[in-house]
Amino acid sequence: MSAPAGVARYQQADVFTMSPARRLVLMYTHLLLNLRQAQQAMERREIERRSGHVARAMDILHELLGSLDHERGGTLADHLASLYVFKIGELPAADSRADVPRIRPLVTMVEQLHEAWGAAAKELE
Repeated sequence: MSAPAGVARYQQADVFTMSPARRLVLMYTHLLLNLRQAQQAMERREIERRSGHVARAMDILHELLGSLDHERGGTLADHLASLYVFKIGELPAADSRADVPRIRPLVTMVEQLHEAWGAAAKELE
């Protein structure tokens, strides 16, 4: 096994063994990173890079949307679903026009949610 393959297996095992709360924070971390990088690429007019980060952010948003448990999560799950659907609609529009003002509020929302989920996950540890 090559070194990169070994590292990838270790990282995969790490993700599978972490708590669901930590896994959620990790997903938000990657979502936030991709949104910030998409915004930077928009500002620099780097079309391919921008679209790649938007695509990864969309994948994460779809995963978050699909992981919601509406029965147990109730109103919170419904509100999160609405936010995810809104972001899923806004991202392609921002991407197609390299619309930095349109992506900024998405970044801000994800920053706030990332911080909140991080604090909640720490309390569960």
